[in-house]
Amino acid sequence: SVHAYTQMLATWKSYLAVTTYEVPEVLTSRLLRTIQDAVDMLHNDPDWFLASANFRREEDLRAVHATNLCVLSLGLGMRLELGRKTLMNLGMAALFADSGLRRIPRRYHVVALTGGVPIRELAMHPYESVKEVLHTPALTRAQRDRIMVAYEHHVGRNGQGYPPALPGKGLHLFSAIVAIADRYLELTTELPGVPSMSLSRALEVITQEEDRFDPRLLRIFIHMLGPFPTGTVVRLSTGEVAVVAHQSSDG
Repeated sequence: SVHAYTQMLATWKSYLAVTTYEVPEVLTSRLLRTIQDAVDMLHNDPDWFLASANFRREEDLRAVHATNLCVLSLGLGMRLELGRKTLMNLGMAALFADSGLRRIPRRYHVVALTGGVPIRELAMHPYESVKEVLHTPALTRAQRDRIMVAYEHHVGRNGQGYPPALPGKGLHLFSAIVAIADRYLELTTELPGVPSMSLSRALEVITQEEDRFDPRLLRIFIHMLGPFPTGTVVRLSTGEVAVVAHQSSDG
């Protein structure tokens, strides 16, 4: 689990280091392989692979956020019993969801989007993320999915987020999945001057914001992590210290 996670993180950091829109094909192939490894890990060791998304490092904020977003989105997609190819497409879409942040000055990345309208510069990153996807060689079905996620994952089911909601349609399934995972990471990541919430408290807050998210997906997400996600250190009523090692399959 650790190897699969760190390989994805390292590969995405290599992607972010590319200064042009045209990303080398070899790097794109490496990204696909890391997603494939992640899907394998979710089949073989789901609890501990999901636990890797609790990793945070401020100095690699963009890369860590994208990697964690991919892991949690894949976990939710797995709970929906999506097929392997669909999971691969979802993983790539989650990675590219905030890829446009590399075109936004870093000082704006630490703004907590806890509601309301974000500052103008940060609100532009969905458009920049769409540009990142549009510079890929051909417009395939998978790339169209990435475009939708890049544009929509901050819109919200109620359409009150940003950018403006697209008329005449609901959110893409991938967008609805990534939106929940993104909000959870937003609440649980400590930023300069913005303390992080405990994992259980973040789930409570997301539940209170249920008008922003698909209620069925939200229930599955909360059940997937539980109030104390795998890897959480807890003190029992007996005074003993324990580590959560498994989430019950009983809803």
